[in-house]
Amino acid sequence: MRIARCLFLSLCAGLFCSNGFATTILVLYTPTSVFIAADSKFAGGEGNKTWSGCKIHVAEDYVWVEAGLAFEVDATTHSRTFDVDTLVPETLGDHSPSTASLDLLEARLKVSFQSVISHLSSDFDLNRAAVSLFIMDRKNIGTGYEMFITAKTFERNRIPYETMSSSGLIIGGEQGRVKEIIATKTGGIFKDMGTVPALNYLITEQAKATPEYVAGPIAIVQIDSSGAKWIQKGACQEHETSPDPKLATPK
Repeated sequence: MRIARCLFLSLCAGLFCSNGFATTILVLYTPTSVFIAADSKFAGGEGNKTWSGCKIHVAEDYVWVEAGLAFEVDATTHSRTFDVDTLVPETLGDHSPSTASLDLLEARLKVSFQSVISHLSSDFDLNRAAVSLFIMDRKNIGTGYEMFITAKTFERNRIPYETMSSSGLIIGGEQGRVKEIIATKTGGIFKDMGTVPALNYLITEQAKATPEYVAGPIAIVQIDSSGAKWIQKGACQEHETSPDPKLATPK
């Protein structure tokens, strides 16, 4: 008997992808600011329901962006049995991430994710089931953390990485076309086009290359000494902490 549950994806780890990742997240470091940009494509676990939702979330002292398995809904009770959008703010609260709060988030994420994995049928490719999080501290500009979990591995890193490129750009999710464009722009795409136009251009071009995994509208948040502010809301509301429930539970 098939378990009556529905998985919903922000299309990062490609549970239904033929290869690679989906969703595109860009984290750009400049001397004074950090910019976070993301597309907005979500999909139901059966692959036949898609909608626009918010992937960037602004808390009091940090900003976080998600991709991958977003939540699981019990098809009978309609309750969420796994929900990254609830798990992160409940664990971290409103304050800047600390070692203790990140340790707790890591532990809770592992337990919750393993619960989801145990519900998946044999039709799912466990190698492509994943959750990816980028958490950026609003009080310590430029300080951030990444968590990436699959059925077999867990990675937690402090960012920026020592190996980050000279452009100061971190790319999450689907990135093949983004890397191609950056490689051809010897003068630097952000210098040539400007920060916000370049972020929009890169995600738009990735969406053209992989429309089944990436789609607008594009949301952008800037973090600087004045705090965090929305440059583009995309499918987000300014103080939104989770996707619109009307959109997140398609009939």
